[in-house]
Amino acid sequence: MRLAPELKSKIDSLWDKFWSGGLSNPLQSIEQMSYLIFMNRLEAMDTFEQKRAQAKKIPYKSIFEFPFTTPPKKVSLITNQNNLCPD
Repeated sequence: MRLAPELKSKIDSLWDKFWSGGLSNPLQSIEQMSYLIFMNRLEAMDTFEQKRAQAKKIPYKSIFEFPFTTPPKKVSLITNQNNLCPD
């Protein structure tokens, strides 16, 4: 089965963008495409839920609203890297 010329052109353009951006490994490119598709779908679902909540006149908090909670910073157990043994 052959791809339609318009679709093939879009795919080639996307591959060119990945290559020029430094992603020469096809698996990394596929990973990036999967992530972009996931984020696009997540945004669409959030927008749908927001509109549904407005229609039902119920409150809705978007998953993209601030403030985001960030994970705690990692604490290094090594305080002096030159002297790894405690005094």
